[in-house]
Amino acid sequence: KKPSSSSNLGGSAVALPSPNNLQIENFIAKWDEVKNAVKYKITVNKKEFETKNCEYDFSSEKTDGISAYYVSVVAVGDGVKNGDSRPAIKTYIAKAEKTTPNLAYYLINNGSEYAVSRGKATKADMGERIVIPDFYKGKPVTEIVEYGFFYNTLTVGGSSTASGNYWTKSVKLPKRLKVIGNSAFDGMTALEEVEIPDSVTYIGEGAFAYCPLKKVEIPSGLTVINRSAFFHTQIAELNLKNVTEICDGAFSMCNNIKEVDLSKVKKLGTSF
Repeated sequence: KKPSSSSNLGGSAVALPSPNNLQIENFIAKWDEVKNAVKYKITVNKKEFETKNCEYDFSSEKTDGISAYYVSVVAVGDGVKNGDSRPAIKTYIAKAEKTTPNLAYYLINNGSEYAVSRGKATKADMGERIVIPDFYKGKPVTEIVEYGFFYNTLTVGGSSTASGNYWTKSVKLPKRLKVIGNSAFDGMTALEEVEIPDSVTYIGEGAFAYCPLKKVEIPSGLTVINRSAFFHTQIAELNLKNVTEICDGAFSMCNNIKEVDLSKVKKLGTSF
């Protein structure tokens, strides 16, 4: 009896060819379609996933301290006419963003975690994008302190103008962040983009006031949005998820919001 040409079954199943042209960029793997493949099996650093598409986003597998990701893609046959292919293999080296220099870090929670603020970081240090690391000296960064990156604003003729940071357009927050303190980013009048990690459970008063944010993803663990937290932003769409309390003026002067579902909100402050 001849050995099977399939990795799954005996018999006459013919192994599919390996996926060609495997490319990886920004944690998204893409490859050429394999005729007669019913799906693809992707392995990333020994963890297996499946997809019927010719691409797979494995950004959820980003791990602090790991820069090399060993990726293989197998075309899976039907097990009757076609068996699985040999894997296409590629090593992806992730490029880490350079952390903003001269930030200040403070030990909290009995020395197990760090909080962070602007410290002595200059305009040149921060530039258009502030990058706060996930870890500092081996411990997670879990809090942006009160007034951490705060800049005053001046009101002239009914319009708000910056007296401080008018250049930073985006901020990368640590992915284990829990707390964004009161007025943490207040007055950063160029700040349009910030991805709030789902780990955040507290956003303080005025945390993003006067920031021209266009989109905000509310963390699923956040139940209270404090006073003026997003005052005078440019948010157009809003999914409150599990929020049950919105304090006074949390979204006041957010004139681009046209519709929002308040069905889960039990306590609603004035001026929204």
